[in-house]
Amino acid sequence: MSVNQCYSFSDVFFIDTSSIATIDAGLKNIAVMKHFGDSQQDGLLWLTINIQEWLLVFDNADDPSIDLQDFIPECDHGNIIITSRNPGLRVHTGSDSLVSDIEERDAIALLLNSAAQKVTAGTENIASEIVKALFYLPLAIVQAGAFISKS
Repeated sequence: MSVNQCYSFSDVFFIDTSSIATIDAGLKNIAVMKHFGDSQQDGLLWLTINIQEWLLVFDNADDPSIDLQDFIPECDHGNIIITSRNPGLRVHTGSDSLVSDIEERDAIALLLNSAAQKVTAGTENIASEIVKALFYLPLAIVQAGAFISKS
């Protein structure tokens, strides 16, 4: 992460993953919002063919009977964060972290640590903007840090 870089997503989508019905509705909303149809499949297709750095947050994915694989776009672009108390969902991730509520200073430290960046005034300023854009969501911060460390 350089002083002049700040990562932004082309689109950010939050999907309530507490039930299949809410997942279907969330994906359908993506299709409708993007004028790309009106079904869950249309939403998945839009994510699959839209080669941009969108962010898809599957929130509250705690039900072990729901197979999230059915709702993950089959592509090698975009970004997905899964928030869950279900440790079995680790099968869908390249990395996972156990986190709890977080304050701004801790969020900045978490991002810089996850990104393997030195703490300087410049990196702290950039990290501050990133954690604000991610609404201080710890899992989103860890995911962003992992992306930054590999960029």
